[in-house]
Amino acid sequence: MTRRPPAARIRDEARRWLAADPDPDTAAELQRLLDADPVELGRRFTGRLAFGTAGIRGRMGAGPARMNRVLVRIVTSALAQRLSQDGRLDGGVIVGYDARHRSREFAADAARVLAGHGIGVTVLPEPLPTPVLAFAVKHLGAAAGVMVTASHNPRPDNGYKVYWRGGSLLAAPVDSEISRIIEGTAPLAPGDLAPADDPLIVTAGGDVIEAYLEAVVGLLAPAGPRSVRMAYTPLHGVGADTFLRAVSRAGFDPPQVVADQAEPDPEFPTTPFPNPEETGVLDRLLRLAAGAGADVALAHDPDADRLAVAVPTGGRWRLLTGDETGCLLAEHLLRRSSSRGGRRLVINTVVSSRLLPRIAADHGAEWAETLTGFKWIMQAHSQKPGHDLVLGYEDALGYAVGEAVGDKDGIGAALAMAELVANLRAEGRTPVDLLDDLHRRHGAHATGQRSIRFESTSPDDQPMARAMDGLRTTPPPELAGAAVTAVHDLADGSEHLPPAEVVVLELYGAEARVIVRPSGTEPKMKVYAEAVVDVDDAAGGLRSARIEARTRITKLLDAAVRHVADPERHGRDGVTAATETPSTGKTATVIRTTEPPDGSRADGMQRADDLRLVVRCTDLTTLEGDDTPGRIRALCSQALRPDPADPTVGPVAAVCVYPALAPLAAELLADTPVAVASVAGAFPSGLSPLEVKVAEVQAAVAAGATEIDTVLNRSAFLSGHHDEAAAELRALKEAAGRAHFKVILEVCELGTPGAIAEATRLAVDAGADMVKTSTGKGASGASPEAVQVMASTLAAHCAAGGGPVGIKVAGGVRTAADAIGYVDMVRSVLGTEWLTPDRLRFGASSLLASVVAALAAA
Repeated sequence: MTRRPPAARIRDEARRWLAADPDPDTAAELQRLLDADPVELGRRFTGRLAFGTAGIRGRMGAGPARMNRVLVRIVTSALAQRLSQDGRLDGGVIVGYDARHRSREFAADAARVLAGHGIGVTVLPEPLPTPVLAFAVKHLGAAAGVMVTASHNPRPDNGYKVYWRGGSLLAAPVDSEISRIIEGTAPLAPGDLAPADDPLIVTAGGDVIEAYLEAVVGLLAPAGPRSVRMAYTPLHGVGADTFLRAVSRAGFDPPQVVADQAEPDPEFPTTPFPNPEETGVLDRLLRLAAGAGADVALAHDPDADRLAVAVPTGGRWRLLTGDETGCLLAEHLLRRSSSRGGRRLVINTVVSSRLLPRIAADHGAEWAETLTGFKWIMQAHSQKPGHDLVLGYEDALGYAVGEAVGDKDGIGAALAMAELVANLRAEGRTPVDLLDDLHRRHGAHATGQRSIRFESTSPDDQPMARAMDGLRTTPPPELAGAAVTAVHDLADGSEHLPPAEVVVLELYGAEARVIVRPSGTEPKMKVYAEAVVDVDDAAGGLRSARIEARTRITKLLDAAVRHVADPERHGRDGVTAATETPSTGKTATVIRTTEPPDGSRADGMQRADDLRLVVRCTDLTTLEGDDTPGRIRALCSQALRPDPADPTVGPVAAVCVYPALAPLAAELLADTPVAVASVAGAFPSGLSPLEVKVAEVQAAVAAGATEIDTVLNRSAFLSGHHDEAAAELRALKEAAGRAHFKVILEVCELGTPGAIAEATRLAVDAGADMVKTSTGKGASGASPEAVQVMASTLAAHCAAGGGPVGIKVAGGVRTAADAIGYVDMVRSVLGTEWLTPDRLRFGASSLLASVVAALAAA
C-alpha cells in the first residue's frame, strides 16, 4: 500500500467520489466523514478493496475501501474494457445477484454500465444461487458473468464475483489486468451508464433455471434408491427454492427445512455470520434433524455454492469436515461410475486430505493436486483433456460433482450426498459406516487447521513475510517431538504445482504434514495439518488410531502455530515439549488406548457435552514476563479454533493477557466472539497505591479489554481491614466501567474456609461479576474444597435475594478430569443455569490441550 496521501488530496478525491454516488445512504455517510471524521475518511480513501480471482468482497459503506455503487460501477467499467480488448463479445455478459442488502441495485448498475459499453447483458430473473450463474455463463456461451454476492461473509458485507468464458472463475493474467484497469478508472458519470430499459439489457427466462436443474439432476444414477430423510437449511440465503425443486425432480422426498431460516433475509437474524463452519451456526438444523429422525442434515451457505453435512452417530449429530464429505462423495461417485470406463479424474488441493489419492488408486482413477482455490481445481481439469471430472473439492466445503458447473456447486453436491445416504440406507448402513471402511482400508486420516491473525503494521515491519522467510531459511528441525523429515517450498513451484507462497513440512516419514500459507485477502497465516495412522486391531483398532491421529495433528498445530506466529523467536518458547524426544519415520511413538483418556465418564454424551462446555468457558491465559506479540498471536489462534479437527468446538470465552498486550489481543480478536480479559490492579499481589491500580484498570479498558481480572488486597483483608479492601474493589469496579469484573481471592493465602467465604461475600458486595480462586502465581491454585466454599457462598447470596455472580476456577486445573469435577460441583451447588460462560470460567494455559484430547476420545 502506498504512503497515505495528504489530507487535502484525500478530501478532493472524496468530493469527486461523492459527486458520483447515486446512493443517498452512502452519499450521506461520506458527507459526514468529510464534515467530522478526517481519520476515518483517510482510511476509506487510502487504497481500495482489492480485486482478485474472486472479484471483490467487503463491508458495505462509502468510499473505495468499501462495497458501494460507485465502486461497482468502476469495477464493471474495467471489466467491460477488458472484454472489449478481446473483441469476443458473443453471448454478452450474464448478471446474477443474491438477496443481500443492495445486491439488486449493484446488479442493475453492472448491467447499465456494460450496456453503456455496448455489451449485451442478460440479467437473471430473481435472486438465485451462484452455481446457477456459473452454469448460465457456460450454458449460454457468454463472454463473462457477474455474480453479486458476499457468499458466507458477515451480514454487513457484499461482493462482486466475475466468471469468464466457460463458467470458470477468473484466472491469471486476466484478474491482474482488470485490477490495473480499475486503478486507472475514475468514478463514472451518469451519462456513462445506459438507461435501465436499454434494449441491450434483457431478463432471462425460466429456461435457464430449468436447464440447470436438468443438468444437476442428471448427475445422479437414474434408477438408484431415493429413500432418505433429510433436514435442510439455506441459512437465510437463496438456495432453498432451487434446491427443493432439484430434490423433487430427482425423486427424493422433500426435506424438513429450518423454518426461521428458510426465506432469504439480508438481516440474517439467526446467524449474523452465516458461515456453516462457524460454531453454533447449524444448531437449529441439528435440533431439527434430531427431532425429525433424519438420516442426514444439509446446509448451504447463503449463495449455495458450499455445502455442510452432518450425520447422526452414537446418539448425537456430528458435522463432517470438508475432507470427510469430499472423500465420502469420491468413494460413492467412483464406485458408481466404475462400469462406465473412460479416464476418471478426482482433484483436491494441497491443503486437503491425502485420503483422496488412496481412494482414487483403489478405483483405478487418476488424482490431481492443485493450489488452494477452486479456480485451480477447474484449471487442473482443463489441463487433463480426455478425462472425465468425477469430483473436485477443497476442504472449505466446496465441491464440484461432475462437469455441469465450472465452479463449486452446493446444490449438485447436496443431491449427490442425498443419493449416497439413500444407497447406504438401502444397505442398512450409514455415512459413518462408509467412513469407517475407508479408514480401515487406507488408514485413519485426521485433518485440521488454525489461522494466525497478524496485527496491522507499517510497510517496514512485515511479520508475516518474516514468518514465511523463516520457514524457508531455517525450518524447524522438529515439531512436538516429531522430526521434520522433508521441507517442500513451493515458491518456485514443483513438478505439478505453479509457484505459490506455500511451505509443506513432512513428519513421521511423510505420514503427517504441516502446510503453511498466507491468506491472499486478509492479514493472516493459515496452518493446516494432516496425520495418518494405520489401523491395528491388536492395538486398539480404528478408534485408537483415530484418537492418535487427532491427537497428533493437535500437537503438531499447537507447535507449528507457536513457531509461525513468533518469527523473531522461531519457536524457541516450546516448539518441542521438554519431555519429548524427536523421532523419525515409523519409529515414532504411537499412544494406543482402548479406553478413553483421563477425564472420561460412563455417560459418554454427557461427558462430551461437559467437555465442550469447558472449552467455551475457558479463559485462555498467558501471564509470563517473556510474553511477546508472537505468543499472543498464537494464543488468539488457539482461542478461535481450540480443536483444529472440529470447528464446532469452542471458541473459548476469552484470552487473558497483561495490559500492555491487550491492544494487540483486541485487534486480533476484533469481530469475533472471544473477549479480551486483562489482569489489572497490581496483579498478582494487589500491593500498589489505589490510584495506581485504578489507573491500570482504566488503561486496560481503554486498550480494548472487555473483562478485568483484578485482585483482592489480601494484605488489608488478612489484617482485618475489610472495609479498606472492599472500598478498593468498589473503586476498581467503577474504573472498569462496563467491563466484566472478576475478583481474584488467592484462596491459598486466605487459609481457612471461613476466610474464603468472607472474602467471597466481600467481593460480591463490592460489585464483582465473578469471583476467581487464584492468580496462578501463588503457592497453589484452585482446590475442590475452596471452590465448594465459594460456590456455596454464592448460592446463599442468591437464596437471600442477591443477583447471580459467576465463579472462575483458576490455577492448577490441568486435566479434563479436573475440569469436569468442577463442572459437576458447580452443577450440584449452583444449578445448571451456572453452566454458561457468563457464570463459569476456567483460567488455564495447559487445560485446553487435555480437554481437546479427551474430546477426540469422547
